[in-house]
Amino acid sequence: MRMMMMMKACLALLLAMGSASASPLWSVLTDNATGEEPVLRTGVTYTATPPFTNPADTTGRRLIDAGGAWNDWTNTVGINDTDQTLLFDLKRPYHIGKVALQLDMPAKPAYVAIALGEQPDGPWTEAGRITPGERSGWYEATLPGGRPARYVRLFFKLGEWGWYMREVKIWGTRGDEPGPEVVLPSERRGRSLLLARDGEPRASIIVAAQPTAKALAAARDLQDHLYRMSGAVLPVRTDERDWTGTLLLVGPSRFLAEMGVTVPTGYPENEQVILRTKGTRVALVGNDEGTFTGTEFAVQMLLEKLGCGWFGPTPLWQPVPRRPTVVLPPLNVAHTPPFALRHVWIGQGKRWYLGGPPLNSNHAHETLFPPKEYFAEHPEYYALIGGKRTAEGEWQLCTANQEVIRLTIEKARAFFDQHPTQVMFSLSNNDCGGFCECEACLRSGSNPGARMLAFANAVARGLRATHPDKWVLFLAYWYTDAAPKEAMKAEPGVAVMVVGSQCHAHPLTDLKCARNVAWRENFARWVQTGARMAIYEWYIPGCSLKPWRRLPWVAGETATRDLDLWRAAGVRWITYESQTAYEEKPYPLRWPLFYVAARRMWDPNASADALLGDACRKLFGPAAGPMRRFYGELARALRRCPQHGGNWNLPDANAVYPPAVVARARQYLEQAEAAAATAELAVRQRIGEEAEAWALAEQTLSALRAAKQPPRLRLNDREFAVEQAVITGKYVRDLGGIAQEEKILLITPAGEREVGDAEELQVVEGMEFRSVPR
Repeated sequence: MRMMMMMKACLALLLAMGSASASPLWSVLTDNATGEEPVLRTGVTYTATPPFTNPADTTGRRLIDAGGAWNDWTNTVGINDTDQTLLFDLKRPYHIGKVALQLDMPAKPAYVAIALGEQPDGPWTEAGRITPGERSGWYEATLPGGRPARYVRLFFKLGEWGWYMREVKIWGTRGDEPGPEVVLPSERRGRSLLLARDGEPRASIIVAAQPTAKALAAARDLQDHLYRMSGAVLPVRTDERDWTGTLLLVGPSRFLAEMGVTVPTGYPENEQVILRTKGTRVALVGNDEGTFTGTEFAVQMLLEKLGCGWFGPTPLWQPVPRRPTVVLPPLNVAHTPPFALRHVWIGQGKRWYLGGPPLNSNHAHETLFPPKEYFAEHPEYYALIGGKRTAEGEWQLCTANQEVIRLTIEKARAFFDQHPTQVMFSLSNNDCGGFCECEACLRSGSNPGARMLAFANAVARGLRATHPDKWVLFLAYWYTDAAPKEAMKAEPGVAVMVVGSQCHAHPLTDLKCARNVAWRENFARWVQTGARMAIYEWYIPGCSLKPWRRLPWVAGETATRDLDLWRAAGVRWITYESQTAYEEKPYPLRWPLFYVAARRMWDPNASADALLGDACRKLFGPAAGPMRRFYGELARALRRCPQHGGNWNLPDANAVYPPAVVARARQYLEQAEAAAATAELAVRQRIGEEAEAWALAEQTLSALRAAKQPPRLRLNDREFAVEQAVITGKYVRDLGGIAQEEKILLITPAGEREVGDAEELQVVEGMEFRSVPR
């Protein structure tokens, strides 16, 4: 068999139209837009001739799905010893402006011919050709003025054996936008403005003559959703002309000053958005500096007011109301979110107003000083444990070592110089024990949390000379959870991200919950250090005991009360870890959990009931009432649960959902199904998905009632379920994040006795431990 040299290639097809403006306003037409690229969703697909076999592509989406280019050549599509044709169906006419290919490795096609057509079988108009060179990189063919077509054919002429293709991007503008000669007179309904009437446009979308990528992305998003809502195509026009009629001003433009609207600026603070109506002009603008996307948020706020919503990753859970006439009431909104960083690991990103400066809180000691690079020559950089410097097993840095401090300052400076939009530099210790026992470290603080604060203070003092507006941050977590016992103050530029080890069944404001009272007291001591406060919350119930992978966890007002408490304490940055466990489906099971937390970080006045009520109206229409009662029942059941538990040891599922709760929840779902009997198909499908998820939950609860439950032990007044028969003292130490300077006592009817780390213990229900200083 002939040996084939293969190359990686990422194909990007970019489209544009000719317009009255000096530069075409192209947008990505596929689902794989990255960064700040403007997007128009089209449902584009392609067919390959001959069909792909390395690997097969049965969907016509492999090269154009979301997620960006593949990182591994084994996930590409390989072309071997043959000419290749790709035919893209854009589903409707667009104006085509540019084709670009990213090629890698020496093998390459001899050329790529670009042809355009209105039908899948032609006739074809040759539009350009790309002849790749020897180097890796991008190659482009520009189509001046833009050319209309629904189909784009790319013909790859075999050159040197074969190649790989990774990804396709399609850019363009709609082919059915009203031209610049079309006048769209303003129409009113009372004080409101008509954006569309009977499926025809009654407004223009205006951007600057040279719009930013963020502003253009927002304008295309607005255009796309208004089209899907009404069938009307509002033209996207630049401010180079004095347009008349109703104007939706998206992003900075010369018309904003005439309205008296100042574009918000500043980074990483002042993330403001403005929606304001004056006469027939509507300002939709926000702070877009750094990583902010305020203009996109302003557009989204308008779309939500018109009935749109985003509650899951698929179109089924992203309702867009259908109405041929769209009426926009007067707007006067100037909104600044209460938290500067709003982060949920899984969710709808910008659609849930997540954003702010980039999060950087990772466990950093190993990445700061990789043992393979440093340990041989500088073992003194690493923890002294049992009289020996080590970087094996569980270990941390020697945080009092002056060279470690000096090099960390240098690394932080280099990081911020290379990444100017970054705000925080992580100093968080490795995700384990193994803290340094040298005299200098022990002198620096009374416990691991105090020693990490001393380390952060030293780095912040050095960093402040060159980067006074940046922060160093560490996690108060597990072994570093406890705040300093002594009166320590944080240097300016030090941030502490406290991890949510509280009871997750009850709000922090529940003073009857001993675990939450203890968490609040410790949190208050961290606040007293004067550090900038941040929160790392766990919303990963499926990563706890296995049954919770199949059970809903609706925090509801627990989430909003916790956020209120954190906000009052001066917290500015919040992240919710929210990945899912193996075999756990996040949607529709988890969306109420993630959604309420995300949206409440944006709007401090929204209650969980109001957020879920609005969502239910958009998702379930005539069944909104019973579906809201369904979610409300689950949230109330959690707050009323008699058991307590942190994220890693949640309460027994049947304690949260006893038979009476299960029966009421089933009743509400049945009422919803009846109410939606004649509703549109999408509504019935959503209720069906929730009913299917709850049926699995009922089966799980029934199986748990019939099975023997794992025993629970108590450690320092916290309950933990233990799914193993034998544990060690080290297991108990790790369970509570107990530092080595404390000893663990087993409490028995005969008294208390110390448990060594290596000692094995048979687990029995109700066994109790506590830790005390040595």
